[in-house]
Amino acid sequence: MAADVAAMLSVRSPLKSTVRDPDAAAWREKLRQSLRPGGTKSDHCLLAKLLQLWNDRSANRRDLCKNAAVVWERMAEASSVRSQLLGALRGLGFDSSEGDRCAGEWRALRVAVTAAFYPQVAKVVRPAAEYTDALSGAIQKQAEARKLRYFVQADPTDSTEEVSTGRWSREVRAFLHPSSLLFKETSYSCPYVIFSSKQIQQTRSNDTGYATKLNLSESSEASIYALLLFGGCLQVDYNGNEVTIDDWIRFSGGSTTIVALVERLGGEIEKLLLQKIEQPW
Repeated sequence: MAADVAAMLSVRSPLKSTVRDPDAAAWREKLRQSLRPGGTKSDHCLLAKLLQLWNDRSANRRDLCKNAAVVWERMAEASSVRSQLLGALRGLGFDSSEGDRCAGEWRALRVAVTAAFYPQVAKVVRPAAEYTDALSGAIQKQAEARKLRYFVQADPTDSTEEVSTGRWSREVRAFLHPSSLLFKETSYSCPYVIFSSKQIQQTRSNDTGYATKLNLSESSEASIYALLLFGGCLQVDYNGNEVTIDDWIRFSGGSTTIVALVERLGGEIEKLLLQKIEQPW
């Protein structure tokens, strides 16, 4: 599945806009719901699934292009890139047979994506809680997607970014691309999102309060354990019961005693990966 993601990200996005195509939007939503467990909040899982459907020998590719609103030429190009990538891996000695032993393991794919694109992480900030009256008492309202805010670490070499300074060090406001599955998402199990790329977009209005707008493309909800295992330096605040990664990503409320175990486990995983690279057979 990792090869599927790598191939799809190597070409221009094959996804067309579904703003004026409700049938395609409904089809994609149905496909999204099929990515359970673990893949419903991931553009990368959706892209991998689309390429798997494209490469299915029994699939009707023209129907797929129509139903999913994807571009034939770009899907064909991604399929070709995948074949070249698998061929290169076989040449290095890796087992890249067509039978994917991790097929359908969407949680595992999100872990791989988190490890691959770290530190391209966006922090999700929820709005202040709102409540509504009910017969049983006050009930917390579900946050609206448009009220969620996303922040990424500011690039110190880029002086054009609008930066806010605070507890989380230097950070810049970012926005999910409208084509993302997460664009209308209202809640996350992990308050961090991993993304593949970012682009500066010029804005014509001042609705957002920014002269430019930073868009994040191909996003997925991050995995907490993947961040702990494959992220940066871990720091522990035992008094505040808080774990910090690279002095920016923070988790609190859990046990801080497992940090030493996580660090050792991360080290052993790294050894296994290096051994696999040196001896792929």
